[in-house]
Amino acid sequence: MAESRVNTAILLTWVLYIEKNFGKQVLLFGPLEPEPSRDVLEKKLYKWLDIFLAKSIMLCSFGSDIFVNDDQIREVGSGLELSGLPFISVLNFPSDVFAQSELDIIVPKEFLERVNNRAMVHNGWFQQKLVLKHPSVGWYVCHARFSFVIEAMVNECQLVLLPLKGDQFVNSKLVANDLEGGVEVNRREKDGYFHKDGVVK
Repeated sequence: MAESRVNTAILLTWVLYIEKNFGKQVLLFGPLEPEPSRDVLEKKLYKWLDIFLAKSIMLCSFGSDIFVNDDQIREVGSGLELSGLPFISVLNFPSDVFAQSELDIIVPKEFLERVNNRAMVHNGWFQQKLVLKHPSVGWYVCHARFSFVIEAMVNECQLVLLPLKGDQFVNSKLVANDLEGGVEVNRREKDGYFHKDGVVK
């Protein structure tokens, strides 16, 4: 029931925004989001998530087709570590250029040791929707793909937006500035580089 009210509120917010700013009538059809998953959260993940307080964990994920370069992966990781909050960082790499042994270079052993009791670094497919629904997850660092933003809002997660390409930049500005539904990570204007301090802030 509560999820249905949240969905309706989000939908109406978008409709009113578009009608007001574009002067066009909006006609609605189709679902706002996919049907809830019937899958069950992996036991290992469930047990780990259950250790933490409600809304205290940050999930950082950029989807399965967005690949952040090594330097930026380290900046995001350092920012998550410096936040002091527990977190899950989901890393994906193009399968044709990534070897498992390279993960040790990108994510140093020392980093994993420092965050051992409050963090999980995951490579590959991840049960993102189910993890977002878990009560301990309260923050979502993502690339502002529209479907990711909706999933976060439906699950009442705070949004930290780090757009990486295409319409993600527009989505991020819309959510952070116009709707005040999240915050965008600061970047250098000339090249889009972001630093760990921006992630922490």
